Amino acid sequence: DLPLVLASVERAVRLGSRKAETFRTWGVVELLNGDYAKAQLRLEEAIATSPSDGEALRRLAVVQTARGYTDDALETARSAVAIDPLNAGSRVTAGLIHQFRGEYAEAEAQYRRAVAEDRADLVAAELHAEVLVYLQRADDALANVTDIAARLRTDPGVHYQLGRIAQTGGRPKSEWTSAFEQSRSLLEEQLRVRPDSALALSQYALTLT
Repeated sequence: DLPLVLASVERAVRLGSRKAETFRTWGVVELLNGDYAKAQLRLEEAIATSPSDGEALRRLAVVQTARGYTDDALETARSAVAIDPLNAGSRVTAGLIHQFRGEYAEAEAQYRRAVAEDRADLVAAELHAEVLVYLQRADDALANVTDIAARLRTDPGVHYQLGRIAQTGGRPKSEWTSAFEQSRSLLEEQLRVRPDSALALSQYALTLT
């Protein structure tokens, strides 16, 4: 309940709270509300209170990117990485900014480090595979997504991505049709349980294209 969270943090500040966590939470709520100017202001207050707040820096980088300040965003994301080099989330944020700017080699380096730091971070792994395709390294992307699919056997989206990479990478037709069929089969199971699932329906349509 965003309005309730917003009211709570505003009251906490009125009562004298100057904790970085309070301002960070306030900034995240404003970000989710789509008010990027207010989000930036609150996150900057969190960082002023606690300069080593890596999560506030990471969120600020997201806001700066949304506002079009990608140079500032990269600098902020690098600061977050420097504070906690093992935080895969900060590296993913830096990678997303590079990817947004069309800097795919730099994005790939950040995603690769994120995956190395946390193999359980499947978002980083999928983003890494995606940018490898942009770099025309389809075989590497395919290997990455094959590994993800082995860990997420019941995720239709992963099997669809596997098929799409195999298809665009010029792999034999049998490879990508098999992946699409696996994705469709999993989605049909989901739709039997929830026939009104918009997400499953849209994903199913993709497997037919």
